[in-house]
Amino acid sequence: MTRLAVTLASIAIALIVTACAGGETSTSSQDANGSGGGKIVFLSDRDGPLEIYAMEADGSGLIRLAPNLRATSFYAWSPDGSRIAFDLVKSDGQLSEIYIANADGTGLINVSDGFAGSPAWSPGGERIAFGSDRDGNRQIFTVEIDGSGLKKLTDSPDGFSSTPAWSPDGSRIAFSSSRDGTPGVWVMDVDGSNQTRIGDGVGLLDWSPDGTRILITPNGVADVIVVNADGSGQRNLTNSPIYEGQASWSPDGTKILYYTINGGKDVFTMNADGTSVSQLTDAGDDGWPVWSPDGSSIAFTRDGEVYVMTADGSDQTNITDNSEFFDHSPVWSPEPLSYQE
Repeated sequence: MTRLAVTLASIAIALIVTACAGGETSTSSQDANGSGGGKIVFLSDRDGPLEIYAMEADGSGLIRLAPNLRATSFYAWSPDGSRIAFDLVKSDGQLSEIYIANADGTGLINVSDGFAGSPAWSPGGERIAFGSDRDGNRQIFTVEIDGSGLKKLTDSPDGFSSTPAWSPDGSRIAFSSSRDGTPGVWVMDVDGSNQTRIGDGVGLLDWSPDGTRILITPNGVADVIVVNADGSGQRNLTNSPIYEGQASWSPDGTKILYYTINGGKDVFTMNADGTSVSQLTDAGDDGWPVWSPDGSSIAFTRDGEVYVMTADGSDQTNITDNSEFFDHSPVWSPEPLSYQE
């Protein structure tokens, strides 16, 4: 498999802006400053097909989480950082299903028992929301983390529903849907009631830490969009003919991280209101950025390697550091017990 042949499935995020400034680059996996701690999971073909691996934020302690199960680009840490949910393709290579494993790779179980994708943990870590085509048209379901208590939340035969995202307080779920013929963002209570359209676009969704706003990075649309959780105030935070996407809030809600595509890729941040755009990378094909749990650092990919840098773009450090493999799509673990009482 060549790097150019690798396509990460489900939602293709495209983006770009013109701004200024970049950071210095280091290639040693031992000299990262302010790595933010925690673990990072990522995709790699180092053992053949793309599979899921985990490592410490400095690149040490590498483990393969699900041997011989091919991964897609969707996976998510449990709120306490002890487990990971992910899409995996069964050994017959036909359908993706959702599995959970402990952070050390043990205890792998299938919780969807049917075609499913885009897992999202409830803030308390007791349930997972996901999209599934088990009834012929993709809808939103939830399930207990042991695979019991499957519940269908949406039922729109005239359109799909996908990419669920829990509100920080666990009371609502945002999702994308085409149910009324126009792609849109919806919210509902966790039992599936009070389904309400609040914005336009279908793509990745990210709640602000205070639960008042939702970032939308629509499929195939250039701009990063924000909308209030009650449906008011939708507006573009970026206005560019170039693609921008995979936007996410910083842990304190003051910054937004995203990457851009204009031939190559670059990583940017901006203030929560769209001001003070800052370009953090310009040294390669840089994308898939994610915040560390304390917001001090950012993990991202460059030319098939996983890097970590400080939040201002300095100290860019290659933590996989092996050009023989294709390493991609890092996801940083949360602070342990950050949602526990």
